Amino acid sequence: MKKMLQLDMNPVLSSVTGEGRPRQDAKLDRNQISVESGAQLTKISWNTDADCEYAWLLLEREYDMRKTDAGYEVTVLTDDWNLHREKLQIAAADAANVTVYQ
Repeated sequence: MKKMLQLDMNPVLSSVTGEGRPRQDAKLDRNQISVESGAQLTKISWNTDADCEYAWLLLEREYDMRKTDAGYEVTVLTDDWNLHREKLQIAAADAANVTVYQ
C-alpha cells in the first residue's frame, strides 16, 4: 500500500490539453519504439531524448508513461497491445504544448 501512495500519476490527457496548451502533430520515429512482449504483459519503451512534463501511450485508451534513463516506458496487457498496436501514438506534454506523435 505504501508503494501505491508513492506513485506519481500523470493527469488525464484531456485535462492537460484543456489548460490551453496547443496541440501539434509530429511523425513518430518507429525506430525509437521497442517492445518486449510476454504472455500477459508487454513493455513498450520510447527511446527518446525528449524531455516532457508528461507522456502517454495512446492505443484504444491512454496509458501513463514513466520517465527512464533512455526515455519513457509503460507496461500494458499483451492482449490490448496485440489488438490495438496499429493505432500506436504517443502524446508528450511540456510547459508550452502537447505533441502527439503518430
